[in-house]
Amino acid sequence: MLAGCAQPQSALQRIRARGELRVVTLNAPTSYYLGAQGPQGFEYRLAAAFARQLQVRLVMEPLPDAAAMRAALSAGRADMAAAHESWVDELLGGLSVRDAEQMSAKLKSFRSDWEGEA
Repeated sequence: MLAGCAQPQSALQRIRARGELRVVTLNAPTSYYLGAQGPQGFEYRLAAAFARQLQVRLVMEPLPDAAAMRAALSAGRADMAAAHESWVDELLGGLSVRDAEQMSAKLKSFRSDWEGEA
C-alpha cells in the first residue's frame, strides 16, 4: 500500500503511539497545582486517571491563561485542555461564531475518533 493512501491516525492512536497524553491547564486549586505531595487538583486527578486507562504517561503543562491554552491546542502542542468549569466563559467568551463552529466541528471529530477506538 502506498504511504499516501494510508488513513490518518486518530487522536487516540497518536497519543498511544507517542506514549503520553499532553494536557494544558491553569495553575489553580480546582484544576492543577503542585502540593506538598506532588501534583494536585480535580482536573489533574481526572487527567491522571484517563492517562492510566490509556496506559500512557501524563504530561501536564500549566499555562498562564485561556488564550495560551487555546493556542497550545490549535498548534497541536496538547491533546486536550483541563480547566475548572468557572473558566469556561474565559475560554470561550471571545470566540466568534465562525471560530465556535470550527471548534464544534473539531470536537465532534475528536469525539468520533475516540469512540471509534473503543
